[in-house]
Amino acid sequence: GTSGFSQDGVFSSQNTIESQLKREVTERAGRSVILADRTKFGRTASSGFARIDDVDLVVTDVRAGELPALDALDVEVLYAGVTDA
Repeated sequence: GTSGFSQDGVFSSQNTIESQLKREVTERAGRSVILADRTKFGRTASSGFARIDDVDLVVTDVRAGELPALDALDVEVLYAGVTDA
């Protein structure tokens, strides 16, 4: 998970120790997945732990096309739990 995902593609957390752990896990992982609900996009928390280039998959509740900036990124996006109503 992430506390924020900034406009310039940085995932961040409010806790420095948590960010250090997430950074280490991301660097060592064979595949890196970030969970980010709609409230995280455009926000910046105090401590960055990964850039979009470090991530293989973003799982979100944002609808496809709702955030053009997300759609434009070079990362796989899973739109979880989203239904057309």
